[in-house]
Amino acid sequence: MGAGASARLPEGQDAFTEAELRGILGDAFDEAAYKGAAAEDGRVSAAKVREILAAAAPPPPAEGEEAAEAEAAAATPEELAAAAAKARAEELAARADGEATVVYNMYNEAFPVTANAMKASDVDEMYCCSDVMPGCVLKLSTFSTAQRQADPDAFTYVDEEPEGTFVGLLANAEYHLYVIQDAEQARQDMEAIRARQAADAAAQPSDAAPPECKCLEGTPCTNPYHCNFTSDEAKREWDERKKASGLG
Repeated sequence: MGAGASARLPEGQDAFTEAELRGILGDAFDEAAYKGAAAEDGRVSAAKVREILAAAAPPPPAEGEEAAEAEAAAATPEELAAAAAKARAEELAARADGEATVVYNMYNEAFPVTANAMKASDVDEMYCCSDVMPGCVLKLSTFSTAQRQADPDAFTYVDEEPEGTFVGLLANAEYHLYVIQDAEQARQDMEAIRARQAADAAAQPSDAAPPECKCLEGTPCTNPYHCNFTSDEAKREWDERKKASGLG
């Protein structure tokens, strides 16, 4: 009788056969438990069945947990957003100071995080980016290169305040460094990201249906996640998609 069994036994019956218990318990019937509790005649006493069911039942909700779940289910979008913001603020406070790893090519050094901030100059000094690319701009993101390519619409950089100081960081987290050689290109990238974020905020609800794959209709997908002809392990390989749409 598996965990979660909540069947009720018929009143007035002192013992049950395997067939009877299968009919009463359905998916909750546990053959191993039945055989371990069966008497010589192959039947299990009602008391023993109730004992096993009680042992397999899930524990009751912790004090206040049931009320908290009901409250969360009844919360408005504004209340949920406020709760998420509060949780984020608490996480920032708990992980304000320490070190965070910055990944760049084969490098993955730890850099100090103070009050949830890190200096771009500290990273530049360690990785010598400006020595190789004078005038370059350094950006951090929670997205790796692979994640950015897989979902470019969701990609964003870590905030800076002021420019050159990364803010909103968490100690003991991992970030990815992007080095942009052209400062003007860096500015345009940030403007594009902010514009996309504003558009997303004003867009339709997030539960709207995703775009459908139309490769077979001659219109190749622009997002590999919606493409039926791209494997999960090779989202950037579009040969199959192009062939299906007649463009390959």
